[in-house]
Amino acid sequence: MLTRREYLLRGVVQGVGFRPHVAVVAARHSITGLVGNDDRQVFLEAQGSVEVVEAFVADLLATLPPLARVIAVSHRELPIVTEDGFRIVASRHLPGVRTLIPPDVATCADCLADMADPANRRYGYAFTTCTNCGPRLTIIEDLPYDRPATTMRAFEMCPACRAEYTNPTDRRFHAQPISCFDCGPHLWLEEAPTLRQAQGTGVAQGTGVAQRTEPQLAEPVEAPQLAEPVEAPQLAEPVEAPQLAEPVEAPQLAEPVEAPQLAEPVEASPTAEQGAVIADAQRRLLAGEILAVKGLGGFHLMCDARNAEAVGRLRMRKRRSGKPFAVMVADAAAASQLAELSPDQVGQLTSPARPILIAPMTAAYDLADGVAPELRDVGLMLPYTPLHTLLLATGMALVATSGNLSEEPLCFTNADALARLAHLVDAFLLHDRDIHVPVEDSVMLALPGADALPIRRSRGHAPLPVLLPVPEASTLRQAQDRPSSANLLQVPEPTLQIPEPVEGSPSNPPVVLAVGGELKNTFALAVEDMAFVSAHVGDMGSLASQQAFEASVAQLVGIHRREPEVLVCDLHPGYATTGWAERYADAHPDVRLLRVQHHYAHALSLLAEYGIASGPVVVAALDGTGYGTDGTIWGGEILTLGGGGTSPANWERTWHVPTFALVGGDRAIRQPWRIAQGLAHSWGLDVTETPATTAAPAAELRLVASQLASGQGVVATSSAGRLFDAAAAILGLCLEATYEAHAAMALERAAAEWAQTADAQLAEPVEASAQQLAEPVEALRQAQGTESQSAKPVEALRQAQGTESQSAEPVEAFRPGSLAEVFAELLAHPQRSIGDRAWRFHVGLASVFADQLAVAAATADTTTVGLTGGVVVNRLFSSALIADLEGRGLTVLTHRVVPPTDGGLSLGQVWAGRLLDDSAP
Repeated sequence: MLTRREYLLRGVVQGVGFRPHVAVVAARHSITGLVGNDDRQVFLEAQGSVEVVEAFVADLLATLPPLARVIAVSHRELPIVTEDGFRIVASRHLPGVRTLIPPDVATCADCLADMADPANRRYGYAFTTCTNCGPRLTIIEDLPYDRPATTMRAFEMCPACRAEYTNPTDRRFHAQPISCFDCGPHLWLEEAPTLRQAQGTGVAQGTGVAQRTEPQLAEPVEAPQLAEPVEAPQLAEPVEAPQLAEPVEAPQLAEPVEAPQLAEPVEASPTAEQGAVIADAQRRLLAGEILAVKGLGGFHLMCDARNAEAVGRLRMRKRRSGKPFAVMVADAAAASQLAELSPDQVGQLTSPARPILIAPMTAAYDLADGVAPELRDVGLMLPYTPLHTLLLATGMALVATSGNLSEEPLCFTNADALARLAHLVDAFLLHDRDIHVPVEDSVMLALPGADALPIRRSRGHAPLPVLLPVPEASTLRQAQDRPSSANLLQVPEPTLQIPEPVEGSPSNPPVVLAVGGELKNTFALAVEDMAFVSAHVGDMGSLASQQAFEASVAQLVGIHRREPEVLVCDLHPGYATTGWAERYADAHPDVRLLRVQHHYAHALSLLAEYGIASGPVVVAALDGTGYGTDGTIWGGEILTLGGGGTSPANWERTWHVPTFALVGGDRAIRQPWRIAQGLAHSWGLDVTETPATTAAPAAELRLVASQLASGQGVVATSSAGRLFDAAAAILGLCLEATYEAHAAMALERAAAEWAQTADAQLAEPVEASAQQLAEPVEALRQAQGTESQSAKPVEALRQAQGTESQSAEPVEAFRPGSLAEVFAELLAHPQRSIGDRAWRFHVGLASVFADQLAVAAATADTTTVGLTGGVVVNRLFSSALIADLEGRGLTVLTHRVVPPTDGGLSLGQVWAGRLLDDSAP
């Protein structure tokens, strides 16, 4: 029986070779019909026998292109028509929700092979791409995703590219960013001093685009040859490398390589021109110069990571005294020489998202000390554009840090880079493919075993949505069965049925815009059942950052063509994002403004990842700062959400770190000895013989003592993050913090190094006083039928550092009954090494939080607990805490989609907007 059906497919279905794939599968099944894009989805009409049409659809969903994901399918019957063949039709515009925008992804193995093949016309081409890789979000100006709606519209395809684009059997069939040497973007390199004089460079100031001035070469230069074969991560065999006219010497040579001097101008082919540019850039990097390199989503500042002088100059110019730099290396083998990586973590590095992965350094680590000063972790990433692959052909490791001054937004237009980066770099490596949406690199933290924790969710992940929890998912089990990962690139879900919404129905909830926090800002837009969390925006302390935030919000709202009906911001009245939300609400009276407590939003972001729509769930939200409902500064909170099996809209603060005095506000965060003084004053501790007193400025100490006595300039805080700062100051590890989490990272490093080098000492029993054993929390533990899991946190710390116990005796860990006892233990044994005391601090702190979480879970009658907030990034602390909790039979939820830091806050806020708006009368 002949049938004709229209299928509507939603998901990541544009910009990933989906329509060409449909045409190929249709030909395989001898189906007639059509396929096209609209603003919401891909539509297709399939005509044939019922059996053949159903087999065609099953085949289609089972053999999706590498980057495609379908999250909803619906169909209806249509009248039979007379037609021949199957065709791809023009895109059409419809009102309503837009289709999902795919993220930018790394160069695929096939394109790397093209670049490495001397017989291929894209041999060594710096903008090689296809339907399976390359720019997407960063070049899209509007939907549907067609070349005229991208920044590639400036480049008219040559006949050869046009033939690929129109050939259904070619992997570049309807690949919008494709180009070649003859028709695509161009690459050029300019000296920074020349760029400062815009009139001499052809730079159109204020346009955001540098108009290219054709470079003239002394003689033709061949396409670049890679000094050694570059291994494509996805290929079984090494990929042969493109060829340089002259070999590039290895970076270890003592003699610097001089940058080439241009001689009398002569005409050069595009291939020779690009080869000369790449060779010049490589030689400059080898000679110790700093380059601003335009990539997929913005500029990197790059230099030789083994050149200590170059790294030091970059730190000085960027005003980045201690915060670690990310490093780009040629391949997974090079990364494994520098960092301890499990096979799964190598998989993270080589995934299409190509994140920066932070992992412990190996014994063979040989980068300059200035790359990650005073740390034992290094952040590594692999090349994710053809240009990066060509630059890394020499085997160098390159510092690849964001192209901006510290605390400023990323530069992404040529004009902006020339204006803001000229004093930071020696030269610019530029191209004329415009970036429409700036996107920073994503960052992951390698955890013990196979896991990795998201630290920054950006390139490769944004703007894929997180599916918001549905009311019927009333248990954790149901929630885990539902795909809620924002990384749809790795979550196949081809047949989930979602009915079309009806205007005004419960299935068409309000559009919510959540503006995020003040640090590590992201924002989120909730449309129907999807939350679109933005790429990383950054800290909001500068006017430029606030302007970048506003432009990014306008871009996301504009691309979806849905204005917010509910606006959500933080409770903190001083946040720039709060001020923006208030101004927006004032200008749009129909928009409802909701203020959501910081740590509640953190907890909701975790629940949203797991699709949990009802409680009870107990969550520890542990970070540095968040404005509390009582006007104090929170940060060490245990919250119970959905008590009695209700909605997470119902929540309560069930326990918190006992409040202590914070003297000087933000100044205390920069000077952790102030935190130690306030903690000692509030908790009755004596820190007079510690570096927190003896190494602090005497005059400032007297002022702090006076403030503590009078209460002037003092705020109360329950911050867990500040506890680590205080301990670092007491041990003399950090008295002046030059970047965020500086003190906590120094404390963790000291503990980790001690654990690695003194494993035998881990078996030393720690004395427990009779008073400690009689603490009420021990009685509660016994009453609940739980036993002390003292060895668990210790073993977890060993695993986190790759050490194994050498003692056959069970290890006993310090199990304090209160946080004050943790600090009393820290102060009571000055004869112990600093690393020993730092390690015991981590174990003791984890023990106290585990006790309190267990009590709260028992009270709420749940076995599900969660961990969120920036403190979770501390690998030692979180490993010990999770091991302790799991030893008590509790299920522990941790982040896998959005960061536990304020980078994930907007997801919790946007869901709070739905929950609280729905619960309003």
